[in-house]
Amino acid sequence: LLAAVGALLAWTWRSAAASRLPDTALRMAFKSTLYAGAFTAFVARFEDDERAARSLRAILLFLAGLAFLGIVESAFPDAGLFRLFRTERSIAIQPRVSSILPWPNPYGILMVAGVALSEGMAAARLLAPRAALLASLLFLTQVAQSGSRNAWGVTGLVLVLVAVRALRERKG
Repeated sequence: LLAAVGALLAWTWRSAAASRLPDTALRMAFKSTLYAGAFTAFVARFEDDERAARSLRAILLFLAGLAFLGIVESAFPDAGLFRLFRTERSIAIQPRVSSILPWPNPYGILMVAGVALSEGMAAARLLAPRAALLASLLFLTQVAQSGSRNAWGVTGLVLVLVAVRALRERKG
C-alpha cells in the first residue's frame, strides 16, 4: 500500500514537471504530498489494534462534529462562525460548512463514510448500538441536506452492504 502511494506521488511530481501549467501543477503536487504524508501516518496508526479503535473513535467524533456544524448552520445560517466558511462560490452550497471541501459532493460522501463507520464500529462492538443508530441518523440528515446525488448513490450502496453483512451474521 505504501509502495503504491509512493509510486502515485512520483507520478504526480513527474507530471507536474512536464505540465503546461507549472504553477497549478506544482500546487497540486504539493497538496498531494501533504495528503500522502497524512495517509502514511494514518496507515501506520492502524497497525496496532488498540490504537486503531481509538483512531476510529476520533474519526467518528470528527465526522459527527462536522455534521453537527451542518445542523447548527441550518438553524442559525447568519451566525458569525459560518461567515468564515463563505466564499464567492459557496452561496448555493448548503450547508456552507461543506465549503471547506471543494464542493458539496465530498461533504455528502464524508457523511456516508460516517454512516459506514458507525455501523461498522457497532458490528465490531466498538460502539454501542444506540450510539451507532444516533450517529447514523445524524450523518443521514447531512447526506440529505447536502443534496449530493453521488452521496445518495453511495448511501444506497453502503446500506445494501450493511444489510448483507447483517444477514450473514444472522445465518452464521
